[in-house]
Amino acid sequence: MEINSIDTICLALIILIGLPHGAIDGPLLTKVSKIQINPNFQFLSYVSAGAGFWGFWAYFPNVGLSIFLIISLIHFGLGDLRSNFSGFNLNNFEKFIISFSHGGLVTIVAPIFHPEKTFFIFNILGGTHHFFYSVFLAAFLFWCVGLIIFSVITFQRSLKRLPLYEVIILAISCYLLDPIIFFTFYFCGIHTVRHVISIKANCSSNIEFYETINKTIPFLIMTMFIVISLIVYYIFYKDFEFNDSLTKTVFLLLASLTVPHMIFIDNIFHKR
Repeated sequence: MEINSIDTICLALIILIGLPHGAIDGPLLTKVSKIQINPNFQFLSYVSAGAGFWGFWAYFPNVGLSIFLIISLIHFGLGDLRSNFSGFNLNNFEKFIISFSHGGLVTIVAPIFHPEKTFFIFNILGGTHHFFYSVFLAAFLFWCVGLIIFSVITFQRSLKRLPLYEVIILAISCYLLDPIIFFTFYFCGIHTVRHVISIKANCSSNIEFYETINKTIPFLIMTMFIVISLIVYYIFYKDFEFNDSLTKTVFLLLASLTVPHMIFIDNIFHKR
């Protein structure tokens, strides 16, 4: 098992398309009126949270990977919930079931459908196979039950059915596609697009939206610099092959940025 050329292309797409959507957080920090804190301090806190999680993962890889998978499930699920059911009067249980059904596609279903490739990636990231496998089996059973409940809720409440069909189609796609290809499609083609659309919806005009995007450029340049530096570090100081170093850089950087990104987007920005 190894990271092949198609995987490398997918990882490059994640860097060029997926990661930049988190860079939008930079200019958005100054738009959150409820936080009366110096923007520089906000940015420093954001970066410190990411760097702190990176350091935590280095010493506790199994726990760090577990936290990453959990927060990714929550973040992906909430993003799809906001996109698909904005304006619907759902109770907390319904929100949980719908979010879990969507968010579990990448974090639970993919490892079950493709255990060899997934756990190979987890091993690169420092995770232990035996630590996770039984957990994923239980989580997958829970996800299947959640999908059934999601189906019942959809038809009983007469909710729009497209989100349910989307989960089913994506689950089938997850089974048919390589896990990295599926993750790239979901992260770049669905999650990132929906995030940008939600940011645009929160802007008062197209001008404000484009100004926000333009202010993202310095943060994007900084992100690309970090990516290149980490790849070089893993190749020359940790004796990783290029593809393995790229894999480790992409997913550890995703994890480190997802922690502050989720805290900001899901708990601050969209709750203003």
